[in-house]
Parts: sequence; C-alpha cells; structure tokens
Amino acid sequence: MLPKRITSLIFAVGLACPLLVACGSDTPDTTGENGELRTVNTLRGEIDVPVDPQNVVAVDWQLPPVLVDLGITPVGIYGGYYEEDAAAARAVPHRYVEELADATRIGNWDAVDVEKISTLEPDLIVTTGVGLDDAQIDKLADIAPLAHFSSDDDMESQRQLADIVNRSEEFSDLRDDFDGKAAEIAERHRRVLADSRWVSVSGSQENTWFAEGGQTATGSLLNAVGAGFSDVVDPEGWWGDPLSMENLENLGDATVILYPADSIGDAAENTRPLLDNSRFRSLPAVTKGNLFGFTQGGASNIGWAIDALDEIDDILSRVNT
Repeated sequence: MLPKRITSLIFAVGLACPLLVACGSDTPDTTGENGELRTVNTLRGEIDVPVDPQNVVAVDWQLPPVLVDLGITPVGIYGGYYEEDAAAARAVPHRYVEELADATRIGNWDAVDVEKISTLEPDLIVTTGVGLDDAQIDKLADIAPLAHFSSDDDMESQRQLADIVNRSEEFSDLRDDFDGKAAEIAERHRRVLADSRWVSVSGSQENTWFAEGGQTATGSLLNAVGAGFSDVVDPEGWWGDPLSMENLENLGDATVILYPADSIGDAAENTRPLLDNSRFRSLPAVTKGNLFGFTQGGASNIGWAIDALDEIDDILSRVNT
C-alpha cells in the first residue's frame, strides 16, 4: 500500500512563512535565469535555490499538479499518474494531463531514475522523500539544489513548496479561492448541513470496510463546508482500522454515506461487496437515498480541491432530509 498521502489533502494550516535572504551554501551551483538565489529551510537544513527556477524536477507523485497550480510546469515527473488513462481513472482534471504531457518521466516512487534526472539539468529538485532512501536523497542532492520537505501534512507540503519556488502569493490566492467557495457552499446548504452526519466508506479484498478520517481529501472537503461526521469517523485521522461486515451498525447514525467512485461513478471492485451487503443496504442513509459515489477523493492539491467542491455542492443539493 502506498503512503497515506496518496489519498489526502489537509486544509488545517496557516499560510505564514518567512522569506529568508540568500546566503552561502554547499548545494550545487545552479541558479535561475537571472542568477539570483534565495535561502529556504528544508529537512536537510538551509539551502540556496533559484529565485525564479526554470527546470524543476518533482521527485514525488503529488507535487507535479501543485507546481502547475503555482504556474510552473516541471521538466521531470514520475510516470503512471498523469498520463491520459491513469489520470482519467482517478478523475484528475484534464488540465493537469495537458500541462504535464511533455514532462520527462523519471521512473516511479519505488524506482527513481537518478541518471535520467541528471540529464534534465535541473536547477531545482523538489521532493517529500516518500519512497526514497538516504542514498537516493544524497544522489539527488549531488545533481542540483534539493528541497526535501515533510509529507506529513498535504496542505503544509504545498505551502512549503510554494515558498521554495517563490510562489507564496499564488498559493495564498488559491487558498483564498478555496475558502471563499467552501463558505458559499456552506451557506447555500446550511440547513442540510445542520441536520446531517457524513461518512465516506471503502471496502477491501478481505471482506472488511474502512471509514475515511477527517484528514483525507474527502474528509477535508467535508470539513471545509462544515459537514458533521458520523461517530465512526476519526476527525483527526486518515483511515480507520478495518471493520468487519458484522460492524455495519456503526454506520447507523450516518445520514449521508459516500464511497470512492471512478470518473463515471462506478465503485471500485473491492468496495462493491460492501455496497451489495444486505446489512449495508438496510442502513438508514441508504434506504433514504443518501448513498453517493464520490469521484474526487484524490483531490490532493488545492487547485483540484477547488474543482472538487463542485461535486460536494451537487451532492448536497441531492441529499434527502
């Protein structure tokens, strides 16, 4: 199973971050077009990075669309995520596919092609280090300035990335757009939200099921519009422990149930046994018609999350109270 960041976006951190002035560093001597440098904090300490990076390589599967949100098209990205078929299966907005089409593929999170990265002559490499060992990190740092930052909090990771590439203002604008749109939706559906409790569930191959926590992408979107959660949801968690089909009564207090769906609304194969279970079909939310497939559970960057709010808005308009 991939790291928890695979499905998650968090909207719980502030935007303030100091901009440091440039100073000496032992990172590779690679600068932007104007030759100016600035210093940023990373997990490897302070490093010098270009004020206006031109050749950015993203050694992380979630960072490429964040860079696109910030107005930067990376020259190198992982393969297997933003090609037409793979992106369509995850309902990734097509603008990201278009913007990333010409980027060189540099392997994947479990098989990074360091040599290919070197041929791209990057002036900045960005990574959260997911899937990388120390030796790989060191090799990347020998190629170009390496901005290695935390993956523990998706929104904070995006804020850090924006600072590293000198696009904090653009990120702040996106955050304002998201917050404003979420507030409009919350006001439009305030009566439904006041009287409902939500949960997003997923099945597994072991004939068990999971409830998404409040920190996944779906949970964060629901938090943003002020939705209340079922008691089975951990508001501060990601994914709960696997539960037996015998524990479906834990969903009895939910008035709205979501499940991950593909771009055309079909449930994943491992979730279908859950949806077809007779106990599940008899839950109050299901019998009342408040079971909805949600296609935007992968909305892990803020630009995509802004789009994903439209589907939350649509579902709210269809909830039976």
